[in-house]
Amino acid sequence: MTWSDFIRSIESWVHNHNQHWDRTRYLATLTINCSFGNKKRVSPKDLFKLPHDNADERKTPLPTHEEIKSVIGKAIKLPI
Repeated sequence: MTWSDFIRSIESWVHNHNQHWDRTRYLATLTINCSFGNKKRVSPKDLFKLPHDNADERKTPLPTHEEIKSVIGKAIKLPI
């Protein structure tokens, strides 16, 4: 197994683990909403928070065209 295969394996495990917790939270929400009837509705994110709920907010913004043009043509030292 190469290093990149190992990294992909870990990413797959984390993704599957997160999906399992999402499924558990969704099933708990369905159970709660069925027991309350029409009185009150609970969303899955209101039930309990998970670490990967904020994953979209932490993404770095894309560079602007000016930033891309300023980098093109410059020599870059690779971290090898």
